[in-house]
Amino acid sequence: MNTLFFRDAKWMQRPVSDNMRVLDVGAGGMRRAPHVTTMDVRSMENTDVVHDADVFPWPFEDDSFDYIILSNVLEHVENIGEVLDEIQRIGRDGAMVRCICPHFSNPCTYVDVTHRHALSVLSLNVFCLPVAKRSLAAATLLKKVAGCDMAVADKFRENKFILNRRSLYFREALWFTLIPIWGNLLQEFFEVYISRFIPAWAIYWELIIFKSRSKE
Repeated sequence: MNTLFFRDAKWMQRPVSDNMRVLDVGAGGMRRAPHVTTMDVRSMENTDVVHDADVFPWPFEDDSFDYIILSNVLEHVENIGEVLDEIQRIGRDGAMVRCICPHFSNPCTYVDVTHRHALSVLSLNVFCLPVAKRSLAAATLLKKVAGCDMAVADKFRENKFILNRRSLYFREALWFTLIPIWGNLLQEFFEVYISRFIPAWAIYWELIIFKSRSKE
């Protein structure tokens, strides 16, 4: 889950299958593929649906999409939980959600005054089912000894998604060092002790919509 695929920010260039129902939230005038439905708060050339992501409900039926993209959106919205509720509603059970946003150590997080949130790699954990813990004793001991064992109690989780992938993305100048590798292996340690000296640039999440329990 904490993968070493530290170029995950390139996910937006990945091809989208023609038979998938795709929504790009906050597309900003971009159309990634001809069949992608785009939504943005402003009317632009490639905007199919003009709608503010903070106004609910969004103008889509339940279970409308197989794949939902949020590129640099979550840091702008007023209530991330309500936005993710809406994502879960309009996506089918098992749909893929791909998100990317600036990491809190990225100076651009604070330069843009329209940003409402500075997000950590763990910020979406409360909305996801618990992930099976890896048996890396050294890493677990380091987290506890170093005081960076940051976790969400299972009773507080909202269980809207399965966390499929979560990665820190670093600037190209660091790709030829070991920093992206150990930064992703020990994400919490990196955030607590290292990020103020060597900032990460973005956070990438892959979430899978989980509806089974909510229907029980």
